[in-house]
Amino acid sequence: MALLPYFGPPLLVGAGLVGLGLRRSGTSEAGDDLAPAARNPLRLGTAILLAAGFQAVLMVMVAVRQHFGHVGVLASAGLLGLTDMDALTLSMTRLAAEADLVGLAALAMAVGVLANTGLKLAVALAIGGGRFRRAAGGGLLLLGLASALGLWLGRA
Repeated sequence: MALLPYFGPPLLVGAGLVGLGLRRSGTSEAGDDLAPAARNPLRLGTAILLAAGFQAVLMVMVAVRQHFGHVGVLASAGLLGLTDMDALTLSMTRLAAEADLVGLAALAMAVGVLANTGLKLAVALAIGGGRFRRAAGGGLLLLGLASALGLWLGRA
């Protein structure tokens, strides 16, 4: 329930954008013939590196919280949101195991998502072209605004 105020608005906007995209495409089914051949993107070495990276993030987040408190967690969440939402999600799940820190974990997730959306918007606008730039930029802008609204609602 702690996540609802933060993620309700972007969830609704995202669902609306998906519905609009499906309506514009004229179909509600994905084109299987357009999908690339499935292959395993993770090899053992990559999986080990990911696990080590996640563990490092968990340890860093504990140290940041101990040394810098809530402000440090939120700043770290913003930085992690720019690079790795999976690691942020895992570390905030661990943080939320302590009942008195559930609100902080939810806020940190919202900060990370907003940072991630902002980065994706910047990339789409900077290197995207034509139709992609308009579609991705518009959608990401709406999601970013909805995420900012969620942050405001969650803090109110």
